[in-house]
Amino acid sequence: MINGINPKSDFEVYRKRPISNVERHYIDLLYMPIIGKNAYALYNFLWLVDDSRHVNFELMSDLGIDAKELQDALMKLEGTGLLKTYLDHSDEMGLYKYDVVTPLEPDLFFNDSLLSLLLLEMVGEDRYLQLSDQMLPKQLDFSDLDDQTHNFLQVFSVNNNRVNNQPNVIKKVKDKTSQVEDQSNDKLQNDQFDFKLLLNILDNSFVETESIKKYETLLSNTNRLYGISEIEMAQYVEKASNLVNNRFDPQKFKILVSRRNQMNVKNSNDRSNQTAEAVKGKSDLSSQEQQLAQIAETSAPVDFLDSLKNEKGGFTTSAEERILSELVNRNTLSNGAINMLVYHILIDEEKPTINKNLIDTIANDWSQRKINGAAAAINDIKHHQENQVQSKGNRKRNYRKHGNVRETLPDWAKPGKAKQSDKQLSDEQRKRISEKLKSLNKKSGDE
Repeated sequence: MINGINPKSDFEVYRKRPISNVERHYIDLLYMPIIGKNAYALYNFLWLVDDSRHVNFELMSDLGIDAKELQDALMKLEGTGLLKTYLDHSDEMGLYKYDVVTPLEPDLFFNDSLLSLLLLEMVGEDRYLQLSDQMLPKQLDFSDLDDQTHNFLQVFSVNNNRVNNQPNVIKKVKDKTSQVEDQSNDKLQNDQFDFKLLLNILDNSFVETESIKKYETLLSNTNRLYGISEIEMAQYVEKASNLVNNRFDPQKFKILVSRRNQMNVKNSNDRSNQTAEAVKGKSDLSSQEQQLAQIAETSAPVDFLDSLKNEKGGFTTSAEERILSELVNRNTLSNGAINMLVYHILIDEEKPTINKNLIDTIANDWSQRKINGAAAAINDIKHHQENQVQSKGNRKRNYRKHGNVRETLPDWAKPGKAKQSDKQLSDEQRKRISEKLKSLNKKSGDE
């Protein structure tokens, strides 16, 4: 998404082809639980808009939503691959071009590690299995029957010379179909997950490793979100594999991982020493801030959130897990940046829960400005706090907080120097948070 949406800007809608009724069925059952009612209404509306120029305000008026809700709906469509947004800066007010994309076929959808994980989180295990049974192609066994089907050449007579020397018009159309659109974008690589090590571990098991290789993205994102090590990951892969044919079942795997997290089983993930060295190399961070950054970089988001909430006497809600899952699945911020975002809201701002709108606002801002990693996140928060103190008359970002920079970020990491507060966190709570996160970091380093 390109900055905040401008209601006064024009837009044009592009569609490569019409959407079919079957594809609308896919949207209703598979995508709507993920994107929500506003994005669902916007998607259907964009298929009805003509090709002429319109104003963004028309979308807001017709759908009954404000600018913030429109931007959120657009982002959800973009994140799920249903929309591509472009901005023509040559136009005076900026011309938005919305390229509406048809949904994935069910087999591709359920093989997409990000979409299927998010669907499971939104609808639950029972409904997820029901949808997969309903939507996936049925496997029919005709092996014992005599195949009477006629092939093409048995039905139609074709001139061999025409086949070998096809008309130019056919070649031109073939050239168009061969121009596959480049889907590559700037996605974060999970360098802390050793997929080859996982395969080596599975080589000694009954699992057919060839069936695992195409699910590298699923396994990598699972590692990143939940902090599951390669050894534990191999155990879940084995549990999710069929004992008869030795093949991996990704749907069963997702359910097992979801159950694991619901039972609040904590397992630290192996982390690279390069993370600590990179953090130490940030000369503009104090030693306490480096310590905080290192813990943020080496902790899985769900584990990090659980530790903070437990020490505050609270608990992680399913809505908060979904927020983190969406952040990880977008693949635009590292774990370190995500964890610092969570820390800033829960500890610095002393909020009881992480709020989706606030999370999205900060994450969107950092993503656009290429703020990534825990150290960069700390520096950005410090920078904006300093600017606010120096220039109170300037327009303030609604997720920044006034106050001393040194007090805001690393209080828990300063033994004996916890900030006095009459709000939600006592000194004792901050001390327990410090000890809990230090323990979490130590486990990561020892494995």
